[in-house]
Amino acid sequence: MAQRVQSIDLFAYAIKKKLDINLINPPSIVTLPMLEEKEKSTIVVGSFHNGPIYSVRLKNVVLVAGEYFFTEDGFLITGDLYFHNYSVCLKYKNFNMSDVAPGVELFNKAFDVEESLLKYEREISDPVCFLSGGPDKAYFGHWFMEFLSKTFLFKTYGDVHKYIISDELPSSFFNWVPSLVSKEQSAMKIFLGEPVLFRDVVVSSNTLCRNSQKGDIKIWFDGFYQLREKAFELVKYREKFKKRKSKSLLYIARKEGNSRRVKDEEDLIEAFSKTEIEVKKIFIEDFSIDEQINLVASADILMFSMGSGSQASCFCHRNAVVVELTPKGAGAFFGGRLYAVLFSLRYLRVDCFITGEQTGTHQLDRDISIGKEKIKALVDKLCAMQELFPRNGGQHFFGIPRLSQI
Repeated sequence: MAQRVQSIDLFAYAIKKKLDINLINPPSIVTLPMLEEKEKSTIVVGSFHNGPIYSVRLKNVVLVAGEYFFTEDGFLITGDLYFHNYSVCLKYKNFNMSDVAPGVELFNKAFDVEESLLKYEREISDPVCFLSGGPDKAYFGHWFMEFLSKTFLFKTYGDVHKYIISDELPSSFFNWVPSLVSKEQSAMKIFLGEPVLFRDVVVSSNTLCRNSQKGDIKIWFDGFYQLREKAFELVKYREKFKKRKSKSLLYIARKEGNSRRVKDEEDLIEAFSKTEIEVKKIFIEDFSIDEQINLVASADILMFSMGSGSQASCFCHRNAVVVELTPKGAGAFFGGRLYAVLFSLRYLRVDCFITGEQTGTHQLDRDISIGKEKIKALVDKLCAMQELFPRNGGQHFFGIPRLSQI
């Protein structure tokens, strides 16, 4: 028999229960707990120096291996204490594509939880971690994934559809949970065990997308891993980890007349001619989707200027390196980094010089130049990467996104 539970906006819940909510700024996002119990009637919410976008959203995912509470009102508290009304619900049933809807419909939607889960369990059968959000918050997904990369990692478990929360999390992350329900409340506690396997990380609405200026959802996904695996299945691609001396670099260039072209790209390609890295330059729009997937998935290194190949990173193989050539000093979040973090790829950002006048509607729609010194530094760094060229019998890097910059 299933029990109906509902996601909850904990700020609204706190107001209803006359609880005070204070914002604090802990100096570290890793070593300090995000919540502390100052008084019985106070909930303290962590907010970070980089801005309110770095709030306690990761509590949602942390709680997959932590504790959940039913309130006396029948709500399931999931730990989302931020004012953007994002919530995470665990669905203990087989996931159906028809369940995915824009986030505005997902919020406060009820889910079934089997009564057998209302007791201590070491492992739950095929749960789904469901991340949902309203369609009016544009950049949540970018910062969520960056925060994710700094805090903990997912590891494959048996196949690509199962992930496990690692032991990277300090125990202090779990200290705050009991403070959410006072002793006077007869809350029912669910302990999911550590670690908990979940079948998929399902992402909806703008949790990983941008919005149009009209507030419409421009792109949204039922989960990037599903997108990736379905695409590979479409082209019948099978990963092959080639043990060969040379490595392949796929360079996605931009055609004449487009903005954000790399003016000295021929010097860049020439610099690799004396190395063990073979460069293939393409204009990605010249290829079909099937061809694009196969080209990207077969490359050891994917390189592109900002905006040219970010989404293509979705189809890199699991030991690939993503290199993004970006305008120096640009205050934007670069798409290649988001995908690299999501798929635990090595990401290298190269700050380039802006050359020429603005050629498009965006202030960053300008051509860029890498420069001889940075070209050499880039070539040297790639040739020395353990992920590409393991030394002394070492293994390829896999499982933790590493971000670096030249």
